Amino acid sequence: MKIVLFVYDFPHKKSLKGMQIIKSHGFKEVFVVLSPKIELKFRQSQTRISVVEKEIIQPSSLAYQYGWKSLVANHNSDEALSFYRQIKPNYGIILGARILSKSVIDSFSEGIINFHPGVLPENRGLDNLKWAIYNKIPQGVTTHFIDENIDVGEQIYKELLEVNNEDTIFDVNSKLLDLQLIHLNKLISENFNFKNTKSLKSDYKSQKAVSDKIDKKIFSLFKKYKQEYFEIQNKYKEL
Repeated sequence: MKIVLFVYDFPHKKSLKGMQIIKSHGFKEVFVVLSPKIELKFRQSQTRISVVEKEIIQPSSLAYQYGWKSLVANHNSDEALSFYRQIKPNYGIILGARILSKSVIDSFSEGIINFHPGVLPENRGLDNLKWAIYNKIPQGVTTHFIDENIDVGEQIYKELLEVNNEDTIFDVNSKLLDLQLIHLNKLISENFNFKNTKSLKSDYKSQKAVSDKIDKKIFSLFKKYKQEYFEIQNKYKEL
């Protein structure tokens, strides 16, 4: 089995931890495509919900230490497409990537898998943790095969996150990352032998960053959200 990892070419926790999990399972044919850091053109919300952490190891250095063949290039570039065609990979795993083109997706015989920090199809796009608070839907992770649309494709796993009253918004963000990595480990442990995938197509739109008005209120909204979370979670499960 040939696996391509999509990661960022700068210290990035999900990229690094995901690479460590895959290495621990002893896969022989692992390839890494590292996308350089670029200036993002779209508007981003400003209220910080993650702890400032400084990763030390470069993903490219880790790939080298593991003996994995790697390429530093934009994931959608002609150079990367040539790399995929040469490899003829089975699965792609997204640990750090932007939107992948249909040409990239079609280069994989089995598909490309993403770990989305939100419940799909209701919570597509950006700022998933914040939109969940604002729209009063549960926090969760959806693992899925991607297609050329944003956060659509075929669902593999979906799991709701437990949110406790003592959790800070930073705790929830960290729990979402942990759950994505748990899904990755489960996927690998089961040797990609998952069953009962289902379509994520829906009428829900992909959302952009929350507005400045919502962003300024996110911490006050979070307090009430935690108090109501048990009911929010149960209502969602009943749908």
